[in-house]
Amino acid sequence: MEVDWKLHRRRPIATYILIATNIAVYIISSYQNFLTQISDDWVTRYAFVPIMLQEPMQWYRIFTSMFLHGDILHIFFNMWFLYMFGKEVELSLGITRYLAIYFLSGISATLFHTAFIPILGSINLLIPALGASGAISGVLGAYMMMYPRRRLSACWFLFIFPFCFTTSTSFFMLFWFATQVIYGYLRFGSVAFFAHVGGFLGGITFLYTFSRKAYRYEQLVLPWGFTITIEIGLSKLEKLVFATLVLAVIGGTIYSYIIASQMTNVYMITIRACMNNVCSSDKAAFDPITNDNVPPSEDYPRIVFNRFVWADLLRYRPGLVKYEQDGKGILQYSGWVPTSFGRGITVLVDVSGWAEYDSRGVLIYFNGSVTTQVIQIDRFFGIVRRTEELYRYDVNMYSSDVAQGFGENFVRPMALVSTFISIVSLIVSMYKDRELSMEEYWGYQPFIYTPI
Repeated sequence: MEVDWKLHRRRPIATYILIATNIAVYIISSYQNFLTQISDDWVTRYAFVPIMLQEPMQWYRIFTSMFLHGDILHIFFNMWFLYMFGKEVELSLGITRYLAIYFLSGISATLFHTAFIPILGSINLLIPALGASGAISGVLGAYMMMYPRRRLSACWFLFIFPFCFTTSTSFFMLFWFATQVIYGYLRFGSVAFFAHVGGFLGGITFLYTFSRKAYRYEQLVLPWGFTITIEIGLSKLEKLVFATLVLAVIGGTIYSYIIASQMTNVYMITIRACMNNVCSSDKAAFDPITNDNVPPSEDYPRIVFNRFVWADLLRYRPGLVKYEQDGKGILQYSGWVPTSFGRGITVLVDVSGWAEYDSRGVLIYFNGSVTTQVIQIDRFFGIVRRTEELYRYDVNMYSSDVAQGFGENFVRPMALVSTFISIVSLIVSMYKDRELSMEEYWGYQPFIYTPI
């Protein structure tokens, strides 16, 4: 592949638009928190929650989650990496191929994140995932294959002292990729490391898919009448390291496929709530062991669900169910309950209706009414206040343990697709690396400075 120097005089429009869009969404979603972190409402409505894949109307989260960021540092570093590496990939591939790799890598990140849930724990079915990291990881994977010998200067801090070094793209990316695989298996922190792994491998796979015939450049003739090129492609040692890491990932996807059917204790709850003949339906998710939950997006079902959670009515409590027989009876509860907003805010909750609990003591059916006060939130000033007026909702709700079904219907297919992407990326890196590498001249070796 020869270098087209005209490419480096163009503007990476798509990268600029992606950065501007991400920043705009972050401002809108975090202004009520003074731009320090995203609001809970945006996470609830638009972040990717794996269990919600069972509801086709919630699949939009796969896309919207790519534009959400948890806090200001999250978006800063993501946009920094996107700017430093994305513009080079875009200028070489063109806007269409670049955006295809970007968004498909984001989807690949979602696939891997979901595929590894049996290893990470069923509770991850309920944990929201957000950020452009998966898509940007795909850009990093493509960059490594295209510019393996380009020099990068990276810095990190040891306490307050900066430590900087310069190395090749391939070494830097392989080191970063290794940390994601290792941290993922160690369950380190709250970061979706396997989403980064999936995005990275997806970037390599889709680069080969979209760019095999993309490079058609004119040969550059230097004033001296000759050219000096550097070695392109990955070295044998780098291929060995990468192959070892990818095989470790493939082992995980295969293991997830095997144990996916053993997942349990995540309930999907369907809620229909009506007030003044106006009805709304939505779904929620609940883990009875940890009490973690994902509330509905629609207002009426969300209000009802929150009251059941705050009053701890989703799990069986002796004395609340009258005329009980085999977990069935009349559920009656009335009292003040603390809300999830803190600040000492409580609401009055009155629940009455026919209820049924399963053998695990989890509410699987309710038909009755919920009377309560409503919490009003001023999104601009962050003010939370309780109404004095009581609102009555006619409620019908039912639930079932969907973790096992989720493993069969979603985790297993995604584990297979993740395995396929991993295998393709391994083949591409082993045998197609020179075909994908951009031939760079000794006189053109830019340094890219990036924090890690």
